[in-house]
Amino acid sequence: LISSDRLDEAMETIDKALKATPENPFAVLTKARIVKQQAMQQSEDADRDKLLEQAISMADQAIDLKPDMGEAFYNKACYLALLTQTDRKEEALKSLESGFHLAPELRQSARQDSDLDAMREDPAFISLIAS
Repeated sequence: LISSDRLDEAMETIDKALKATPENPFAVLTKARIVKQQAMQQSEDADRDKLLEQAISMADQAIDLKPDMGEAFYNKACYLALLTQTDRKEEALKSLESGFHLAPELRQSARQDSDLDAMREDPAFISLIAS
């Protein structure tokens, strides 16, 4: 549903899943992905950033529920990199580093992920994805 841009339907489905199993880190992270997609459809930066902050909070919740889930750290870094109103690059880099430590295969994704474009020229990012 997310990939076919049926976000309202996706949100309804994930909310049902979370009602049944609110402590499911995979469901929480899926909801964060839906919120991120909603954010990317916003024309106003403030509206977009507000939704991205919600997605970051959900990624943090998924991390709290499953601290060894590298994908949650990676997604959090992506959401942080997409923010327009604040510079949270250091936090994004730290989250990426944690994600790569837990799931080294994510390094390959980071090399091509457009969500991380804002950091692409940063020497610390270049070093991190090259490690």
